[in-house]
Amino acid sequence: MKIYGLTGKTGAGKSTIANLIMRLYDSDEGGVYIDGINVKDLSFKSLYENIAIVSQETYLFRGSIMDNIRYAVPNASSEEVIAAAKIASAHDFIMKMPDAYNTMIGFGYKGLSGGEKQKVMLARALAQQPKVLLLDEPLAALDLKMRKDMQMELRAMHKKLGITFIYVTHDQEEALTLSDRV
Repeated sequence: MKIYGLTGKTGAGKSTIANLIMRLYDSDEGGVYIDGINVKDLSFKSLYENIAIVSQETYLFRGSIMDNIRYAVPNASSEEVIAAAKIASAHDFIMKMPDAYNTMIGFGYKGLSGGEKQKVMLARALAQQPKVLLLDEPLAALDLKMRKDMQMELRAMHKKLGITFIYVTHDQEEALTLSDRV
């Protein structure tokens, strides 16, 4: 599978394309196609079972880390959640938390760093076992060292999972680092 990089200046429409892929809204004209199929011809269920998104905004909910990762797949087993967290490089920091996967996070509970939040979001997306992972500026809020580390982790993850990545970023160098150069 491939990694596709989508780059452009702020306001150029990169996130709009990501939103069109996920059908958060539909185009008035033309279409968005994946493997020759217009996404409008796919049921929302099929679309969301096959494509997962990680955006620059982290949406973590008040509850346990386990529940936050399970959010997209409520019936995921603990083993499936832990496997997703390991692939997302989140397992080690989670195990250092006071109650590991049962640590409560969100308003009034344990706070997570920007990198930790992104890794939980990535684990949530991976728990879905998608065929396509849409990454919309997922490293934007991270410092330079964390960005470089996460880039390497994403590249390794892609090789391990063999799924298609669509990587949206304003940083052309970042896109080239992650994308397949074809």
